[in-house]
Amino acid sequence: TNSAHVKPHASPTTALKLLQDAFDFFKLHPELDASECVQELSLDEVPGHTQDASQFTLEVVNLSTESSAWVSLCPAEDMVQFRSDKTYWLAGLTGDLGISLTRWMVERGARYVVLTSRNPKVDEKWLEGMTALGATVTVLPMDITDEKQVSGTYQIIKETLPPVAGVCNGAMVLNDGLIANQSFEDFNGTLEPKVKGTTYLNALFQKPDLDFFIIFSSLAYTTGNIGQASYAAANGFMVSMAEGRRRRGLAGSVMNMAGIHGIGYITRREANLMDRLEKLGYSN
Repeated sequence: TNSAHVKPHASPTTALKLLQDAFDFFKLHPELDASECVQELSLDEVPGHTQDASQFTLEVVNLSTESSAWVSLCPAEDMVQFRSDKTYWLAGLTGDLGISLTRWMVERGARYVVLTSRNPKVDEKWLEGMTALGATVTVLPMDITDEKQVSGTYQIIKETLPPVAGVCNGAMVLNDGLIANQSFEDFNGTLEPKVKGTTYLNALFQKPDLDFFIIFSSLAYTTGNIGQASYAAANGFMVSMAEGRRRRGLAGSVMNMAGIHGIGYITRREANLMDRLEKLGYSN
């Protein structure tokens, strides 16, 4: 077949298109005899690898061979690099998880990170450490359920920092309990940071100029969890929002996370909660 080069980080859409093109090409060339497949092909034997495209030889390569082939893999983490001339906005992530994530990003090239939450309390020594690494980490108070505060914060970012290249919404409020026993205020309190927050952030970034727009969801959405109907519903809304963005050609991704060891809400709030989650199969 004609050669096609796919980068390791090629999108599923690109891979699907290449496969469809290959299928269509095969239909247009009935002279190709699939019964005479080349079982294995070294890189040097791939048609067109070392010769001009006009000299291609048509072959059928069978990818279902039972023999093994060694490949070199690059861990995805090693491939991640952030832009040094752009800003990354991590909403609702001024706690341990956000701190850890920020350092990870800075170690991979990020130089401008904005952390926001209602009552941010970020250690000054940690901020000094980020400065020593060459990064500018800006911490701003912001209630993500307040549209004016969200738009106002974005205005500050635009006026004082490089353009935003990535956005994350990690805001979360948990009011666990059976629906029959929950007040409207508790139920709505869980919904708002994810529903309103994601809606407001989505409205600010309607151009295809973001590298990512990531929503922090939970396995509680995909598998359910006792007493977390409101939390699952909030995450479900965010998943739909991300899907809608992708359909419009915008960045939109979801991470359905399980319990996280060592840092974050669960570790901070209840020592025995992680054990319960592990028994349910929810731990990372």
